[in-house]
Amino acid sequence: MPSKRFVWDPEHWRFRAEEARTVADQMSHEPARMIMRRIAMDYDRLAKLAEEQLADQERGANGD
Repeated sequence: MPSKRFVWDPEHWRFRAEEARTVADQMSHEPARMIMRRIAMDYDRLAKLAEEQLADQERGANGD
């Protein structure tokens, strides 16, 4: 089970996205490169969801 420490950490997911893009850039097999780029986009989406979750928690903590 993933640690909650990074599940809602947008920077964690952005770092993973950048890693996936770096791997994709080094690949010569185009289908594999496309898959890695899709994975990077999924990590970017997770970063956005994490940001939204943190914003929701912050609003809830402030009573908004």
